[in-house]
Formats: sequence, C-alpha cells, structure tokens
Amino acid sequence: MKKILIASHGKLASGMKSSANILLGNTDQIHTIDAYLDNSNVEELVDEFFKGVDEDDQVIMMSDIYGGSVNQILYKYINKKNTFLISGINLAILLEIATSEEISPIRIDEIIAEANKYTMRVVDKEIEEEEFF
Repeated sequence: MKKILIASHGKLASGMKSSANILLGNTDQIHTIDAYLDNSNVEELVDEFFKGVDEDDQVIMMSDIYGGSVNQILYKYINKKNTFLISGINLAILLEIATSEEISPIRIDEIIAEANKYTMRVVDKEIEEEEFF
C-alpha cells in the first residue's frame, strides 16, 4: 500500500490534503504533520506515523522546503525500506503521486519534472485554448 506523509511548517500540509480531498475525493493514504503549531515533537509524530507502516508499504514523505527543520527530520527516515523524500512540494506533485500506480525513483523524478513545468510567472497574453490546461 502507498502511504503519503506531508510535513510542513504551519498548516501547509493539512491545507494540501484538504485541496487533494476536494479534487480526488478519498485521501486516506495521505497523512499530515502541521509542525510547530504547539509543543508537539515532530520527530515523535513521524515515529508514530511509521508505527502504522507495514513492511511492504511504500512511503512517500513530502516536506515544504529543502533544508528546513521539517525536511531535516524527515531525512532521518529515508533509509527505511521503500521510503522516498520529496522537498519543495506543490499540489501538482501531491496529486500525481497520490494517483500514480507505480512509484519508483525514476517515476518520482518524472513527476517532479512535469510539475515544475507549471511553475512560472503568468503574463498577460492571448492564450489559445488548447495551451491552457
């Protein structure tokens, strides 16, 4: 089974899950940690998440910013079997990961590359309908 853990500073993680739930419906595979809103220990929360992970599960951890404290905590878990870490996530990446059947390092790199194509400064120009979405 695929399990996705989004961890972020503040409520970004739960906000992304909320958006995914609107767009995809059931998002039971997505778990969130909204860090630093109270005195909760982020590492303990991640440990608690991994208690629910079976040996054959795939875990895709996602953090808001590379090198940030949340990312540094998740980094400690990347050597677990079938576990991946993506930093600097956005909704496009989350949706594609959530709906992809196959998750592998190559597939993750493809998803990130595709999602990055849609990060841009939008300018006022005439856009042909087939170019937009």
